[in-house]
Amino acid sequence: MRGKGTFTKATSSTIRAELLDLRRAERAAQKLIRASLRSMDFYISDWPRAATGFTRSDFDELVRTGRIRITG
Repeated sequence: MRGKGTFTKATSSTIRAELLDLRRAERAAQKLIRASLRSMDFYISDWPRAATGFTRSDFDELVRTGRIRITG
């Protein structure tokens, strides 16, 4: 795992918003969004995902199951 599995509430909110934007963005914008996610130590490649890509609901499921922890 390259990133981390614990995030603050504020960071997790930002990650969730960017994951939503990622699905709607053009390819060039997707690269910028993924770079932003990596700057918060969140790497999509650290987590299993469907063939359609990692989504906000995937993130929420990881939080629900305790694989990602939210602090503060």
